[in-house]
Amino acid sequence: MKNFFAFCFFLFTAAAFSQNQGAIRGTVADKAMNNEPMLFANVQLKGADTSFQTNFHGNFEISELNPGIHTLVVSYAGYETQEIEVVVKSNEITEVYSEVSPMQINFDDVEGMDAVLKEDTLRK
Repeated sequence: MKNFFAFCFFLFTAAAFSQNQGAIRGTVADKAMNNEPMLFANVQLKGADTSFQTNFHGNFEISELNPGIHTLVVSYAGYETQEIEVVVKSNEITEVYSEVSPMQINFDDVEGMDAVLKEDTLRK
């Protein structure tokens, strides 16, 4: 009988602690390419050491999160980094959709570009 109560207590506490978790599920798309899925984009919780990558469909999922406000950092080489605040609730999956845009490079800000442009115009 003692073992039965111990087993019931264990099941009750395990169920109680597992109920406080939430998850984030989302998709990352390329805004410049008609919202095509971004393969292997990096998704990270701000301040966390681990990062996740999107799959072949641009989807990701982060589970076992404590309820509250979390900041997602979405990045991809050559694209603008996005930070998205997400509210995670207990026992719920929060859906996120992110569109990333390619970086805009301004050659006026690149040092030494004046000399290259002058040299190119002198050749013509």
